[in-house]
Amino acid sequence: MRLGSVEKSGSTFSRELVLITGPSDNKAQFTCKDGQLSASTHLVVQFPPTNVTILANASALRPGDALNLTCFSISSNPPVNLTWDKEGERLEDVAALPQRAPFKGFAAARSVLLLVSSRDHGHRVTCRAHSPQLRETLSAFYRLNVLYPPEFLGEQVLVVTAVEQGEVLLPVSVSANPAPDAFNWTFRGYRLSPAGGPRHRILPDGALRLWNVTRADDGLYQLHCQNSEGTAEALVRLHVHYAPTIRALQDPTEVNVGGSVDIVCTVDANPILPGMFNWERLGEEEEEDQSLDDMEKISKGSTGRLRVHHATVAQAGAYQCIVDNGVAPPARGLVRLVVRYAPQVEHPTPLTKVAAAGDSTSSATLHCRARGVPNVVFTWTKNGLPLDPEDPRYTEHTYHQGGVHSSLLTIANVSAAQDYALFTCTATNPLGSDHTNIQLVSIGRPDPPSGLKVVSMTPHSMGLEWKPGFDGGLPQRFRIRYEALGTPGFLYVDVLPPQATTFTLTGLQPSTQYRVWLLASNALGDSGLVDKGTQLLIMTPGISEKTGSEEDRVRNDYEESQWTGDRDTRSSTVSTTDLEPYYHSMRDFSPRLPPTLEEVPYSQAPGFAGLADEDMAFPRHLYDEVERTYAPSGTWGPLYDEVQMSPYDLYWPENKYEDSRGIYDQVAGDVDTVESDSLPFELRGHLV
Repeated sequence: MRLGSVEKSGSTFSRELVLITGPSDNKAQFTCKDGQLSASTHLVVQFPPTNVTILANASALRPGDALNLTCFSISSNPPVNLTWDKEGERLEDVAALPQRAPFKGFAAARSVLLLVSSRDHGHRVTCRAHSPQLRETLSAFYRLNVLYPPEFLGEQVLVVTAVEQGEVLLPVSVSANPAPDAFNWTFRGYRLSPAGGPRHRILPDGALRLWNVTRADDGLYQLHCQNSEGTAEALVRLHVHYAPTIRALQDPTEVNVGGSVDIVCTVDANPILPGMFNWERLGEEEEEDQSLDDMEKISKGSTGRLRVHHATVAQAGAYQCIVDNGVAPPARGLVRLVVRYAPQVEHPTPLTKVAAAGDSTSSATLHCRARGVPNVVFTWTKNGLPLDPEDPRYTEHTYHQGGVHSSLLTIANVSAAQDYALFTCTATNPLGSDHTNIQLVSIGRPDPPSGLKVVSMTPHSMGLEWKPGFDGGLPQRFRIRYEALGTPGFLYVDVLPPQATTFTLTGLQPSTQYRVWLLASNALGDSGLVDKGTQLLIMTPGISEKTGSEEDRVRNDYEESQWTGDRDTRSSTVSTTDLEPYYHSMRDFSPRLPPTLEEVPYSQAPGFAGLADEDMAFPRHLYDEVERTYAPSGTWGPLYDEVQMSPYDLYWPENKYEDSRGIYDQVAGDVDTVESDSLPFELRGHLV
């Protein structure tokens, strides 16, 4: 308060009183006196609430308790409006009996009733006193203190994933008042030490940390929390992911040809994914088809299946089950699919021949090869009768390699009278049987070749291809005889190398018709004056014509000889391997046998010393190997009685015909047909 000085203005005197008002000045009376005169006035002061307080009917709250809160505005002028809210949410309130208002102002009171829960702990309940005239608000709040046992929050993680050999944290999201004083973890009924262990530790906030995790740690972990108000429990599921391991794989898996079977692959893995199974067919890279398009892939849980429908022999082999669930490394397992089928004996020709000397000093080996699963059993007959198992001259060796089986029948001391016969080899397994015939014959001239055909053509040359016939037991050569129709005389060309089954005939004239013969010969003669092998009638193209095309080959008038009766018009080149599957496979036959005459260079064989290798480049044997140059003991010795002859002597010494121990059928006519260079070795023996 400040009292001013008296001021005069004419006959008027004034004095100013300056006040700083407060709530206590409300309705105060002020009097101004001048002598006996006085004047009074009442001062009205507007002021906001001097105080806002909240009173509660309880201090210790627990979930479910009812809390009554009353808000008092002690004094204000003008009156104020009271409102309640909790964390910004408006509350419904009721009027309450106000207290006496000091300073001659206005008092106000309003109450709210709350049913508290654990979620209300820590929340603020606010009372606001607002004066619209003064545009002022005064507030007070009450913080709720709710005591409750531990409660796991909604964000509590209940499923945790870890990778084997890694580490993992099992977090805890718990609410409690007062704070939990203990966190206890149990796993499979065993309590984990609160002090920690070699592979675990309980953190201050209750979280469980594990390291060097193994698949044995996979499972449910129970958490027990406790405070003075009570306890609470939660289950946390730990999934330990680990790389797959194949537990079951039926190896081998067997099925009959034409049947169906599942190759089953069972794994232990986590996680189990729908597409984690994959299958591969193993084999050489050059194999034609290793796809699994003809098979069905099925997976359910931890088991994958490769389903084979209508199994074929081509589907037999090794398969690999590959399992990848995203955890390295993938698992791989090998399984063999065995397709069972009846024996299939290889028939290289309608009748296989084996030649051997029938002088009771030589031996012969008959080869019988079959395919079949399971293993086959071989039986041999001679002229339809079973071989005498007590006869020591017959020895059989059987070999099995996968689905390929071979039987080698060795006949010691071959006798022309007893052993020149038709031998039948029968292969049998539980699914069936098959057989082939092998004729043991005397050493003689070769059979005519077959299948002569043209595989290429130019105006001046033609490419020929054929199948060799039986070599008669001796290395054979091939000779081509041809003539131009209308031109007298024949031309001869020796095929080089001798073992070749293809040859290009050159020096031809364009637009000329030729007749071509193919002859085979060995040391005892050719295939005969009558059996001249195979012949063709071909017209060479003109100079301006296209050559080598399919049209040219089809246009050629091919014809087999009148003796074979076959007509082969295939016009594409065919490899020797395709033409001779049996002979090729027999060359690769695994059992190692003593070398035959065809396999030993003539420069190394007894009786053939001094001959140049290049002059004797005979083909390797195309038929079954025959032990015809050594005795049963396996030692090299003379095949015949020694008769000294020049390699180029065309005549037999007459004094050597008297011995009755002949080893050949009489082939005197052959001697006349042998040319001066057709016996490139020294022949020993008696000719009958």
